[in-house]
Amino acid sequence: MLTRMKSLAWMLVVLCACGGGNKQAAEPADPVANETKAPAPVPDPTTDPGAAKAQADADRATANADEARKKVEALQGEMTALDATVNIAVDAVANAQNQADRDAAKAKLDKLRKQKAELEGRLAQAKADSAKAERAKGVKVSPTCMNNPLAKGCE
Repeated sequence: MLTRMKSLAWMLVVLCACGGGNKQAAEPADPVANETKAPAPVPDPTTDPGAAKAQADADRATANADEARKKVEALQGEMTALDATVNIAVDAVANAQNQADRDAAKAKLDKLRKQKAELEGRLAQAKADSAKAERAKGVKVSPTCMNNPLAKGCE
């Protein structure tokens, strides 16, 4: 008799835990769950004043990024030319015939090395500025990709 009561008690616990049988809920927990959600509307830049300002900021950031990139390219060209000059100065030191020529070549080489170190610092700063400008430029996402990120051409 005791084992029968234990089994009935367990059945009662299981029934309570499972929701008490075949009763349906009066309302679904999420009434929107079965409906499809429409994608969020993309603001129209021609009517939204905030979008016009954002577009102007993006254009300005793009111009700054291009300017920074050109500055880096110019500094890299200077660095290449200075490297060639330093190599010529090193050869001049090695090929000097007397002490006076060696001293003059070493002085010129030291001067060129200082210029190269200063140019490397300017180049590193320009690269950092260029990277910052690229990040400030932002990313443009097409409305197709906003609505479906898995669409062809969306990354």
